Amino acid sequence: ECKEKETRVIPKSAHTMQNDVCTVCGAKPTEGLAIEVSEDGSHAIVVGIGSAEDATEIIIPSVYQGVPVTIIGDNAFRNGHFTSVTISNSVTTIGERAFSGCSSLTSITIPESVTTIDYSAFSGCYSLTSINIPDSVTTIGDHAFAYCSSLTSITIPNGVTTIGGEAFRDCSSLKSITIPDSVTTIGNYAFYGCSSLTSITIPDSVTTIGYYAFSGCSSLTSITIPESVTTIGGSAFVGCSSLSNVTIPNSVTTIGKRAFFGCSSLTSVTIPDSVTEIGLQAFFYCNALIRAKFENPNGWSTNVSNPAEAAEILKEGSGMSRR
Repeated sequence: ECKEKETRVIPKSAHTMQNDVCTVCGAKPTEGLAIEVSEDGSHAIVVGIGSAEDATEIIIPSVYQGVPVTIIGDNAFRNGHFTSVTISNSVTTIGERAFSGCSSLTSITIPESVTTIDYSAFSGCYSLTSINIPDSVTTIGDHAFAYCSSLTSITIPNGVTTIGGEAFRDCSSLKSITIPDSVTTIGNYAFYGCSSLTSITIPDSVTTIGYYAFSGCSSLTSITIPESVTTIGGSAFVGCSSLSNVTIPNSVTTIGKRAFFGCSSLTSVTIPDSVTEIGLQAFFYCNALIRAKFENPNGWSTNVSNPAEAAEILKEGSGMSRR
């Protein structure tokens, strides 16, 4: 990490102004922001709201003291009371908790220059209804948009490889989400508690669905797990009470403990030949389950050759393995 050598509030003289408009960033930057220049003088970091506490709109400048503003620092605007933010196209990183707890924030513009949205960057932005994540972003950190309870839709750009743990936890108004082919990992608790989410397509690039990834998505009615997935994490779909249809591909070898616990609308399931282990209580409280077809019923620790009887065995919740 670079060390900061000075902190000042930003004056008008730091920008080239014409008709009260910044010719660098296309808008008038917010006066009073606390900005620091790195020790090596190569870039600047926005570290706080400074004297702009009463501003309702925040505009991040492109340049400060002749160097580009590239980072919105950790906790820079945490618990701020403004309603909108425009980030200049010089910024590459939105730091940890940068806008966390900004409960009045309704809109934000993230430029194509940003590559990283760090840990908890927008968590608790309760009024944020939508956000456009640009194609330049490759990392969505853990907890990045957690508890954004008014967020209704989001498109994750192609280029993101990991959706961090708890990235969209308890985004209870989220109805749709697009996951691109670049994503390989859906982190633990990534969509936990997204109770308005009705459907989701998991692309073929995904190999891991983490623990509790879709737990509590009570409106989710169907899901197709792609052939690339080898492990369905423990409690991945626990409490998805509207889930009536699920396809488990031949690539899956392990169905984790409590993976489909409480999926009370699930009526049938096919266990592919590739599966060798079904965790404890994986289908416990799946009260509507009447048919469980095992493509290879041989070698299991209990007799699962009859689909109706196999369904009852799964509902009993004992862990199962195949030799």
